[in-house]
Amino acid sequence: MLFNRPTANDDRGTQSLMTLQSFVLNMGITSFTKRVVRRPRPFMYNNDLTTFPMEQRRDRKARMSFFSGHTSTTAAMYFLTAQTFSTYYPDSPWRPWVWTASVSIPALTGFLRVKAGKHFPTDVLVGYIVGALVGGVLVPALH
Repeated sequence: MLFNRPTANDDRGTQSLMTLQSFVLNMGITSFTKRVVRRPRPFMYNNDLTTFPMEQRRDRKARMSFFSGHTSTTAAMYFLTAQTFSTYYPDSPWRPWVWTASVSIPALTGFLRVKAGKHFPTDVLVGYIVGALVGGVLVPALH
């Protein structure tokens, strides 16, 4: 999308700025929420010390489960990409595929974070929603 635009007057700098804004805003919201809520990760409730040793449990990140930063960042970046693609190429036959990937990849990221014992399902659900709103709605609306 950076090299092939339908019109010559599109600003590549705007796309870069939108990407930076989405990333910084999403990470700011995520970091602030994690520090305020301090929700323990699911592995903190697991009594198996061989799988989750005490060093891992004592780490400050062991109480930063809510909400999933991996999921929110992935959602913000992919939703921004899909939204931008749809804006630049409204008649492209690739639009459904771009949106399918943009919806599916953050969902897969969240699923894998739950499976790894790093997050509860609500952590990834909120992360998904926050990322989608930041990258798919808020930042594009500002531009």
